[in-house]
Amino acid sequence: MVFQNYALYPHMTVYNNLAYGLKNRGFKKDDIDQRVRTAAKMLEIEDFLERKPRKLSGGQRQRVAMGRALVREPAAFLFDEPLSNLDAKLRVQMRVEIKQLQRRLKTTSLYVTHDQLGAMTLGDRLVVLNAGQIEQVGTPMEIYARPATMFVAEFICSPAMNMLPLDYLAQQDTQGVLSQLPKETDTVGIRPDDMQLAPPAAPYITLNATLMLFEAAGAESHLYLNLAGSDQPTVVRTAGQPPVSEGETLQVYVTSDALHPFNSATGKRTAH
Repeated sequence: MVFQNYALYPHMTVYNNLAYGLKNRGFKKDDIDQRVRTAAKMLEIEDFLERKPRKLSGGQRQRVAMGRALVREPAAFLFDEPLSNLDAKLRVQMRVEIKQLQRRLKTTSLYVTHDQLGAMTLGDRLVVLNAGQIEQVGTPMEIYARPATMFVAEFICSPAMNMLPLDYLAQQDTQGVLSQLPKETDTVGIRPDDMQLAPPAAPYITLNATLMLFEAAGAESHLYLNLAGSDQPTVVRTAGQPPVSEGETLQVYVTSDALHPFNSATGKRTAH
């Protein structure tokens, strides 16, 4: 198991932290040394074997914690939010390293995280939990493309999926975009990526809105809108930096393939 807080022995060197569990299990000294040095080479911590944890960075400590599990050659790895104590840049780096390690070892790994991006990029299959209950199980793209519940829809996305009342959308639907939705639908989810600023070729719903806040995030932008006739917070994510300004009146467009139908009473998707 790899813990969130590393759980290293502060009075021991890196070498002894890696070797301790093997010593307790009666492994021979040569076998311990081989396993420790193999794991250290794999994790690129060979130069730190004689250091104690207090002289290591957060990323280095995390590698030692992973190495301590690795030397056991386990049937499965259990990761308990192992990257939550790291800064953003190091989280990305360690996430890549964990995925490469897992692919190399081909060992089953159970990885617990609140980081949606980490879950999407690391997992072959996701189990989305809400208050201890399983909401959905599937591949990352299955869950992203067809969330089974409103909780999953809003959780597996950042910014979160917009949830709009069907009655409100119906007032703006002059092209029959909503006609194929199941009758039990009363709420429609729309991902921020799927709300367009230019009229598409396919039939669409037009929404009038006022731009309340504009966030430029480099390669993309987040537009926080106040929809006309609605108090529902709405976000659009678009590439680049469109020529818009706060306070401006905009029109956004939504096509039928962008709609995720739900029933708010059950919280479940209404179309399978």
